[in-house]
Amino acid sequence: MSEKNQVKWRGVLQARADTSTINQVSVTSTATEIKAANVNRHDITIVNHSTTDIYLGKDNTVTTANGILLPAKGFCVVEGWDGDMYGIVASGTATIGYWEMGT
Repeated sequence: MSEKNQVKWRGVLQARADTSTINQVSVTSTATEIKAANVNRHDITIVNHSTTDIYLGKDNTVTTANGILLPAKGFCVVEGWDGDMYGIVASGTATIGYWEMGT
């Protein structure tokens, strides 16, 4: 791999992302798919645009009790996970945005 196709991330030379996907999803009180699995995913940034907490998980069994909290107006970067991503809220609807980077 040539150096122009690589980027230094946290001091380690890695493949540069060749593709990206940006979208928004409305998350409800039923487990909602945020992004389907993608074996080419390097990382994904998820931003909670709403004033409601969202709980993240790897499949449709995510609940507010077992999910990872993404606080209102918060964001997270998930590296190294290429599986499905789901979210759920306790009640109502919340809007998240994501930016997926891959090859």
